[in-house]
Amino acid sequence: MNNDNITNVYAVVKSCISGLAIGDALGVPYEFMPRYLAENADLTHMTENGFYHQQPAGAWSDDTAMTLAVMDSIIQTGYIDAEAMMSAFQDWYINARYTSTGITFGVGRTINFALKKHRYGNPALSCGPSGFRDNGNGALMRFSPIALYCCYNKLLRVEEICLVNNACQITHAHEISQLGCLIYTDYLKSIVSGSSKTQAYEAICSTDYSSYYSKRAVRAYKRVLNGELAALPMHSLNESSYIVDTLEAALWATLKETSYENAVKEAIHLGYDTDTVAAVTGSICGILYGAESIPEEWQNELLNRDYLEDLCRAFSSVIISPHPKSPMFTQRKKAFGEHIG
Repeated sequence: MNNDNITNVYAVVKSCISGLAIGDALGVPYEFMPRYLAENADLTHMTENGFYHQQPAGAWSDDTAMTLAVMDSIIQTGYIDAEAMMSAFQDWYINARYTSTGITFGVGRTINFALKKHRYGNPALSCGPSGFRDNGNGALMRFSPIALYCCYNKLLRVEEICLVNNACQITHAHEISQLGCLIYTDYLKSIVSGSSKTQAYEAICSTDYSSYYSKRAVRAYKRVLNGELAALPMHSLNESSYIVDTLEAALWATLKETSYENAVKEAIHLGYDTDTVAAVTGSICGILYGAESIPEEWQNELLNRDYLEDLCRAFSSVIISPHPKSPMFTQRKKAFGEHIG
């Protein structure tokens, strides 16, 4: 691949990951704040401390830290590997690697359970809990590197779904979580390929997900996939960390607003899981509008920005390199198997 293409890939990766991290850091002070308070938040600058967390201004949370852990596992191995990802997550959880402050915070119940199970010696692919109540947004929030990998590698649809399912499964093994990660991946693939936000939304709405997931799982995303998400009033969006609600909110803010800044602000004004909804929204809108569209004040206030951009550069080089006959392809088959689910 020539240098121009490498530069273009880096621009997309940087826009996506910077957009995610800045949305995350901007939302951290408002996490768990009810909507009636959050909708009046002044988001001109990043702020310190906050409603629940006591962190410096510009600190990112577990959303960005786990995203960077996924990226680094791919950089180190050259491919997507379940054990490598879980090892990187352990390094974050135990040693505060991939954080912006040297402190690990914001670890969710489901992720804590999966990491603990892995430390007890269980294989990564058997660690994610699979109950209906285990469908938090902890897989979705860290999924952009997997989606970007799928953007730049020509995979058969069955391979892609297998890869998405199992990359999700290491922390969240229920099919509702897996389907949510696939819908997000499909949306990112569309906008990276040049589709508008509306065209990308129409594409996921016209995709038949029932070929690979149960009717119950597909029905959970009815409001996402019925083509009318953008018309929903704010008060109808749920304040929760349920993956369906998070994906609804992020796509709603993306479709409703016409800039990175306004979409991320709207995501935070929804309240409650503000860092994650803003992170997912930011990852999408970073690609749509480019890193240069992110307010300069927010970019300058983000902690550890140089480290994040260095990882983006290294990650960009890795995801454009593999091909079907490489060791990566063999390892992917070995790690994730041939089945769906």
